[in-house]
Amino acid sequence: MTKKGVFPFGTEQIIKNSIELLLVSVIRNFQTKKTPVADITLNVDNGLIVQKIISILTEKLNNSESVNLNEISYSLGFSKTYIKGQFKKKTGYSIIQYFINMKIDRAKKLLSDQKYTITEISDMLGFNTVFYFSRLFKKAFNMSFTDYIMDVRLKRCGELLKDSDLTVEKIMEECGFF
Repeated sequence: MTKKGVFPFGTEQIIKNSIELLLVSVIRNFQTKKTPVADITLNVDNGLIVQKIISILTEKLNNSESVNLNEISYSLGFSKTYIKGQFKKKTGYSIIQYFINMKIDRAKKLLSDQKYTITEISDMLGFNTVFYFSRLFKKAFNMSFTDYIMDVRLKRCGELLKDSDLTVEKIMEECGFF
């Protein structure tokens, strides 16, 4: 490094420190950077990409996380456009729509259990609002939450009537009508 003039005291040291910090930062980012999954040979013909995406979506659903297509494409080592196209070709759904369908199916199970309120289920599944959740549910099943819960109760009552010697009052109680 050659000095080309008079600079304020410490300028040379500041430049050296800045370069050193930049190099340390580059090295750290290089060492901690996630690398695409290289040990999996993905064969488009047998749907391994789709299986891997569904696996990622299931993990995200179980952890109440949102879906980020950039993360998925990076972890698979393919472009976002490519994985979206392959997924749509194999499933008929976009990745996001498939994830929403997974969430709606999970909501159906949670509603059937009757342990949580609709608001709690909406929060658990990461829907922004209960209204949006309600709209998607109605679109998917052509019935409201109330109608669905009533349908579940009636089916349960029908099963109890067939397989039980219980009184009608006891069955109604078991089904949640009393």
